[in-house]
Amino acid sequence: MTLSQISDLSQLVGALAVVFSLLYLSRQIRQNTHAVRMANATTLQTEFRGLARTLYADTNTAAIVLAGMKGEPVGSPAGQLAAHAWFFDLLKMAELGHYHFRNGDLDPQLWDASLRFYRSWFDSPGVRAYWEVRRSVFMPEFQQAMDEWLRMDMDLVRPDHLAERISPAKRQG
Repeated sequence: MTLSQISDLSQLVGALAVVFSLLYLSRQIRQNTHAVRMANATTLQTEFRGLARTLYADTNTAAIVLAGMKGEPVGSPAGQLAAHAWFFDLLKMAELGHYHFRNGDLDPQLWDASLRFYRSWFDSPGVRAYWEVRRSVFMPEFQQAMDEWLRMDMDLVRPDHLAERISPAKRQG
């Protein structure tokens, strides 16, 4: 084998090594993207459950949030603060999901389902009123999206209306 043939062979081996490295790297990137999406999905679902837990674990909190959603007085400044803090948590959770979705780090189907859930809460008079006075503490991209969502027709029943529909008093009547 001549020196020229050896050089050609080593270039071919080097080129194949680069191709295999790129294939391996692309596989690793796909696996990493999947892992990031799964972690974000898990975080979002954990936050959903945590927020729901505050309502079923303490009926006083649930009553405060329901009254706040309707835009009704919640009984005390502390109650009003509690409702507003709950709304803030809900909106910040939605903002985080929106951020991950915009950056391609959240599965579109999960985001669409989550957004439907969020929008059912956003549609209430109390959350809308809270949004109007606190929107500046959220990212500009989320502010724009939120304003658009609030202009859209809602196709799910608001949670405060759903609670009224299935309350024991209504079932007995």
